[in-house]
Amino acid sequence: MRFKCGCCGETVKKEPKIPEGFVGWAYCCDDCIMEWLESGEEIPHIDSESWIRREKRPEVDEICCIRVRKPFDEEIGDEFYMQLKSPRDYYTDEMTDEVIACGGIIKCRFESVVSRDEYIAWIKVRVLEVFMNEELYKAFDEYEREEPLVSEFERLNYDTGKWRGLLLWDGGGDIGEYCDIYTDDDGREHLVLQGFWDYHNEYVYFGNIVSKS
Repeated sequence: MRFKCGCCGETVKKEPKIPEGFVGWAYCCDDCIMEWLESGEEIPHIDSESWIRREKRPEVDEICCIRVRKPFDEEIGDEFYMQLKSPRDYYTDEMTDEVIACGGIIKCRFESVVSRDEYIAWIKVRVLEVFMNEELYKAFDEYEREEPLVSEFERLNYDTGKWRGLLLWDGGGDIGEYCDIYTDDDGREHLVLQGFWDYHNEYVYFGNIVSKS
């Protein structure tokens, strides 16, 4: 199941390119991309924006509803990873540890289609595994880099003390990369999330990258 781009009308195929050191990729969760419906809420009309976004941690084997669009490219029965974000993450500019803790990487199996058109769909998925953001550095083996995790040229988006978010580069807002770094209780930094977006794609790569330097 693929979707057309609302701007150019082209049918979009998934094309993730996992950077060295990361263990996998997930579809990005964000406003106007892909989002989770709060548990127990009625699935809205496909064109509606008036519905409650999920903040609660999904449970393994739970059936959840997700609104998807490009670059989603899966068929019923396929397994994939989907990012979970608190709606406070993308509806406000104030990042806190509490907001970030509501997010994670969720492994799902595509169960059914509720409704769809050429650009968007509501689907049901079964939750297979849950990795909340603060668990990512424990869930995956460390991958060591010789160089620092980031350079002095990256732009700081936020810093909570425990988490730092940086813009690695961008091309006028239409294409770019960002990353999220977690500092553990021993003061060691872990690059656990790195996102990429362009006109047709938006993915987040996950893992546990540390620096030897």
